[in-house]
Amino acid sequence: MRVLSRYNFLSKETKPFMTTLSDRKVSWIYKQFDLGKLSIGEMARVAKVSPRRIRQLREYRTITGRKF
Repeated sequence: MRVLSRYNFLSKETKPFMTTLSDRKVSWIYKQFDLGKLSIGEMARVAKVSPRRIRQLREYRTITGRKF
């Protein structure tokens, strides 16, 4: 006997698995790094991405020296 649970289904308010950052958003994030006023969590919330993605961008910039 199978029991269906409402927890096995995606809700209508789920985020997509991956969010594409436009060049405009990426340049805004780098500008915020330079200003140093917002935390990583605040930048992620505004850009609608995870804080991990913001840290990846910062790491990419420090390693390569390029923005994108």
